[in-house]
Amino acid sequence: PLGDRDVAGETEQPLVDASVRKAMQQVMSLLKPRERDVLTMYYLEELPKEEIAARIGVDAERVRLVKSR
Repeated sequence: PLGDRDVAGETEQPLVDASVRKAMQQVMSLLKPRERDVLTMYYLEELPKEEIAARIGVDAERVRLVKSR
């Protein structure tokens, strides 16, 4: 079995260190739900601002402002 090794035989590394992940979760928990949703949709789901705006019922400029904070 490969276990924690990839096909090339190298050990896989997590994309984000556990301490960084914890810090990000702490910061995200400080945001308002809508701000958290916008950032999640933009950075994790990679949705365009226009799609996010349509989903949450605001204009794309508002999404841009929330994202840039």
